[in-house]
Amino acid sequence: MISIIVPVYNVEKYLCKCIDSVIAQTYQEWELLLIDDGSTDSSGNICDEYAKKDPRIRTFHKTNGGAAAARNTGLDASIGEWIYFLDGDDYISDDCIELMMQCVKKHPKTDAVYAGTEVINGFHTWASYKGKNLPEYTEDAWWINTSILKRDVLGMGPCNKLLRKKMLTDSHMHFVDGLRYEDEVWNMQLAQVIHSLCILKKDTYFYIKHCDSSMGQNNKNQQKFYLKLKMWNSMIDHIQGKRWQIQNQVKLVASWAVGISLTYYPYIKRLSMPKLLLRLAIKARSRLSFPLLYLSLLALIKSPTYKEFSKHHYIGL
Repeated sequence: MISIIVPVYNVEKYLCKCIDSVIAQTYQEWELLLIDDGSTDSSGNICDEYAKKDPRIRTFHKTNGGAAAARNTGLDASIGEWIYFLDGDDYISDDCIELMMQCVKKHPKTDAVYAGTEVINGFHTWASYKGKNLPEYTEDAWWINTSILKRDVLGMGPCNKLLRKKMLTDSHMHFVDGLRYEDEVWNMQLAQVIHSLCILKKDTYFYIKHCDSSMGQNNKNQQKFYLKLKMWNSMIDHIQGKRWQIQNQVKLVASWAVGISLTYYPYIKRLSMPKLLLRLAIKARSRLSFPLLYLSLLALIKSPTYKEFSKHHYIGL
């Protein structure tokens, strides 16, 4: 059985299409867990109505705690051998689960199946696997680890991935509650535990890209920068003490982090971040040695300036 977990929060305009896409699946051995995360619109009622009509659908109502907590609720309540995450404002193709299970049948040792995503109202080069030179199946741990962590290869986030539940439970995999951008931390943890991977080169997931208004965008970007820093802290906590391909992981994470720092350069400059970090961030576009990448990330996390403003923005150290 497949446990499809959907965190739901104020998505009344999109929720029916999401749920209907699950009901329409050609593969019918599934359960749908709708986690209403304290919605203030009619999303919770929509979940209840669907649950009344189909015994395979279960609804859980909880106080608002974010997508991470909602997904954890679904994980704990799931009874399927496989886990599939779907967001409440997205939808999937009718043959999504069937195609993924065909991969499992063909490669029974696989820990996970990744499939492509089509982005609606936007574009991402990493979302679709069409035309990419990717293996159908691999047990190459180094390639899996590297490809999952590189955002432009397999993408990231928990959605549109069929994951063996035993792998998750044996590894004590859960999302970090109360952390924005928890997907990045989850992705990093996932890279450590997947030892065999199938790749389905078809777009089976339709991600709705919501356009933010320009009003207040500057403040939003500054807030996102602070939240990114908090996420980096969580990553540092996770990789400390880990030995399996740790140099590769830290190098990739640090490279990604300093790359993002270029995007938020105005806030780094405004906060008088170390000039060393800025120089290293610029050089990060080229091949930077492992020690320099690692030190560049630590330069940000450990800087007195960062510690000072983190106190005012509730970023735990």
